[in-house]
Order: sequence, then C-alpha cells, then structure tokens
Amino acid sequence: MTKKLFEELVSIPSISGNETIFQQFVSRTLAQTANIQFTDVLNNFTAQSGTGPEKVLITAHADEVGFIVTFISDDGFIYFQPVGGIEPDIAVGQIVTIIGTNGHISGIIGREEVWPTASAEARTTIASYKELWIDIGANARAKELITIGDPVVYDTAIRELPDNHLLARGADDKLGVYALTELIRRFSKNPNPEVSLFVVTTTQEEVGSRGALPAVNRIAPKYSIIIDTIAATDVPVADREEIGDIRIGYGPTISRGSNTNTELFYILKEIAKREGIPYQIDAEAGPTATDADPIQVSGTGTATIVIGIPVRYTHFPAELFSWDDVERTIDLITHFLNSFKRSTIT
Repeated sequence: MTKKLFEELVSIPSISGNETIFQQFVSRTLAQTANIQFTDVLNNFTAQSGTGPEKVLITAHADEVGFIVTFISDDGFIYFQPVGGIEPDIAVGQIVTIIGTNGHISGIIGREEVWPTASAEARTTIASYKELWIDIGANARAKELITIGDPVVYDTAIRELPDNHLLARGADDKLGVYALTELIRRFSKNPNPEVSLFVVTTTQEEVGSRGALPAVNRIAPKYSIIIDTIAATDVPVADREEIGDIRIGYGPTISRGSNTNTELFYILKEIAKREGIPYQIDAEAGPTATDADPIQVSGTGTATIVIGIPVRYTHFPAELFSWDDVERTIDLITHFLNSFKRSTIT
C-alpha cells in the first residue's frame, strides 16, 4: 500500500458519531484481506485474519475532531460547537466544509473584526465559541441549505513537504487506520499460526473512547496494541522537562507507565533494537488519553500498549508528521506479529 490510500482516508470526513461512510470505505479496502468482518451497533469495524489460539487486537480510531451546527440565525450566520478538543483561537478564520443533506457547502469561521482603535483587552482576548460563526454567504437561504446537527470539518488538502514530511487534516488517527490496513494485509500473506489477528477501527474516541469498550468485549483478546498519534514536543517553547522529548522523524513511541503493560513494553523495545527500528519512549504517569484506557480493563483484562506516531499541531486544521515514522510503526508491529509465540505474556 502507498500514500494514495492514506490520501483517500483523510479525504473522507469522519467526525465522532458520523463515521459510517469512512467505515464503509475501510470495509471495502479490506474486503480481499480479512477472512471475517463485522460491525456493531456503535459502528466499530472489525476485521479478522488467522485462526491461531492467541487473540491479538490492534486498534486505531476512525473518528476525527470537527464541529457541529447548533443554531442558524435569520440573517444566515451559522453557530456551532466543537466535537472533540479544539481551541477556539485555532478555529478563527479557517475555511470549513459543512456536510449537509443538500451536499457539501463551504464557509469561513468568522468573528467580530478587531479594529486598530479597539482596546488592548479586545485585541488580546481569545473569543469563545459563542462569539464565532460560520458564514456561507447565503444570508437568508442558509436555513434552506444547512440543518441543525450537520457536521463540519476543516477544508484542508493534504500537502507533501520536504524530507518525507506531510500535512493532513485528521492525521489523528487516520495514520493509525492506514497502519492497520497494511498490518492485516501483510499478516494475511504470511500468517503466524499462533495468532488470530483482530484489527478494529473504533468510533467516538475523540469524545471519550466510547466505541472501544463494546468492540473489545466482543473479541476478548489477551493482547492489545493501540496505534494513535502522539503530540510531538520538538517545537519552540515546549517544556520537554515536564512533558517529555518526542520528535517527528525519530520513530514511533512505545508507551511505558501506570496504564500499560510492562512486559509488552520490553518485548517491543527489544524487537525495535534487534531490527534496527528507531523508537522513542512515551512515559505516561496516568491515563494515556487513548482507547488503551478502557481497553485494558475490558472483560477480564488485556495486556495493553500504545504505539504512538508523533505529530505536530494535534487537532489543528492540519497536522504535520513524518511518513518514515508511519512505516517504522508498521515494521515494528509486523515483527511483533511474526515473532509472537503463545503465552508471550505470563
């Protein structure tokens, strides 16, 4: 598989709770790869390859952050709220697409203009979402074109940058979904007889990891790997002494901390060293803020680890990352699956 598949993944909006079209695309993509596929009532998509005695689960979340229409004024200005964590100062001035029943409609997020004569307080105050609106230029016709509850996404095209870096909306976590498709494709060509591999693209992660738990309870795996993005700290003013030193282009992160499995950490670390795969350590003192948190306590429990793909500008209109880190993530987990032996974790 190539970057072309990733481009297709990010081109399909999938705001939390509105992942259906995206999940259908994933299903079609894996139609020739997985021998078993199924969805559940929360729209999680699951594919299985292999019938070995040990169940290994790999997940990535299908949803992305965005907005939802909450009110339309008589003069055609559209008010909205964020779905997932988006700071309002990031949203101001961005071009967006409203996904309505009448088609996709472009607009811009506006606010009151701050004139040079405004007070210092007005020039430095960050507007709240209550003070922002979307302008589609339709005036009174807006109510004919837009419906309360319509999802909204940034209108951001994927861009290739120097040194194998890219910019893309929704890299969190369509990078993980891309990695899943490649992992199960490789596994299906060279299955490990010890393993039943399950991959799940989960829903509603950005609003509290709602999809992950019922999806995993259905599978009851012994081992779980969560692929997600992780905020890179190799930017100006980042306090690395407090939040850690995570860099794009230096390989995926392997989580280590109070909410992940220590033995899996050492196994993946040794594989990375043995195979010459660059990696970084993500130290997590508390919850991981990923699907790993509910997954590890699903059913009777599952040995869980997070593999992170570093990105800059998490939940911005576009996120910046290294394609090298994506390929290294796939290579690391592929070697894990190939070398897996029953009762790896006691």
